[in-house]
Amino acid sequence: MIYTTPISSKNHDPAHSIPVPLPVRTALGLSKASLVVWNDLNRFVWVGPDVEFKSDEQPYYGNVGQDFWNSVRKKILAAAVAPTIRTE
Repeated sequence: MIYTTPISSKNHDPAHSIPVPLPVRTALGLSKASLVVWNDLNRFVWVGPDVEFKSDEQPYYGNVGQDFWNSVRKKILAAAVAPTIRTE
């Protein structure tokens, strides 16, 4: 099983999202409005239907970096976010 949080450019609650830092956005080719929605934890078998594929048919965009991931992880753990189990 894989645990994920979405990266979105929609207007999410700032209390439950973290802006993606410029170096990460640049490396992943994301827009300036990109946010990690940390309170929307999902668990599914890789690769699930909620994964968006790139034009080369790969689901992997790159690494977000340990420091940024740790800041997301701390928020998830502190809030004891329960994952949504995705089966399809």
